Amino acid sequence: MSSSVRRWTLVFGRSSQDTHRIEDADDRERARTEVVRERCADLSRGFGAAQWYGMSCGDGWTAWCIAEDGEVVRFYDAFDAAEKGDEGPGHPAESGHLLPHEYVDTGDALDAVGDVPDGAGPLDVEAFYARYAQVKRDLGIADTCYATDIAARLSVDPGALGARTRVTGTGVLALTACGRRYGQPAGALGV
Repeated sequence: MSSSVRRWTLVFGRSSQDTHRIEDADDRERARTEVVRERCADLSRGFGAAQWYGMSCGDGWTAWCIAEDGEVVRFYDAFDAAEKGDEGPGHPAESGHLLPHEYVDTGDALDAVGDVPDGAGPLDVEAFYARYAQVKRDLGIADTCYATDIAARLSVDPGALGARTRVTGTGVLALTACGRRYGQPAGALGV
């Protein structure tokens, strides 16, 4: 799918039961993975397809879960894949891209990236990235895909959402019993 997707439902957060399950677990990462897989499968039973995306701007972590008709068809976590290997198989949305844990040894060829065009200064970022892109093309190195790239290929490009994005329907804030009792923490938007 592409940005032509017209109908989708965005679900944020997790239930207090799931939050407690993760926070109380001895292995929080494993518990998070289990919760994500279960919820994605559950949502796909009701909606036909469901995806979950996670990304950290601070350390390069990126992950996604894709479920169709009640079954998880792909779960990828860059840190898990780097440590233990990718459980695969890959999803067609990943086709033509490197996964974040994959490394391509280009030897000395990437030293050529430093050869920026005449007239470009050492801090000319645009010239550097233009040269970097050219070297990648010359060597046949695919781009790396991240959660945002997979989201753009499967449903909605988060980078394309903005003030001109048309929104219809009704927004709903569902509170758990814990949320009703103790309130909901403030988020990015006042609700």
